[in-house]
Amino acid sequence: ELTAVDEEDILHNHYDVRIQRREMLRTWKQKLGSKATYYGLAKAFNDIERADLVGKVVELLASTSSPASLHCDTPLLGLPVLLSFRVTQGQKSINIPQEISTHYRTFGIHLLNDHTGAIVDGIVHKYREDSLQINIEILQRWIRGEGRKPVSWKTLTDCLRDTGLSELADDIRQALANS
Repeated sequence: ELTAVDEEDILHNHYDVRIQRREMLRTWKQKLGSKATYYGLAKAFNDIERADLVGKVVELLASTSSPASLHCDTPLLGLPVLLSFRVTQGQKSINIPQEISTHYRTFGIHLLNDHTGAIVDGIVHKYREDSLQINIEILQRWIRGEGRKPVSWKTLTDCLRDTGLSELADDIRQALANS
């Protein structure tokens, strides 16, 4: 992460906004080394509520990966849901972690292939029954590959169905079909 001192140095030493941006990215990448990923960059922008920049990272990812239409088999990587876990159905925005609610244990066991429940129990302990944070952590771990299941809309909706959340799975599929 960039410190306030890093930012101040960059802003003081470079007057052109484009150069400031480039230097901030370069400094961020230097500090994180191999941990500087597109996911990390998009998450950092999301954390400071810069949805516009999250969108640019997503566009960059989409332009560098093979083009695919948005449907249930489309990988999640590079899509806005990567960070927000939201899809839009008409006027309604579906907040997936919020909709999963307290079904997190069953959902996490299915999505993360956590047969003993130990991983999910650790997450539950960490967030002390805060279902929204628990569900976000489960989804983030899955996206990072910790669940050993393909990162796709189909996997997500299948796991929701297996968890007993068929209506939510159907809503997501409908939203994707209408995109």
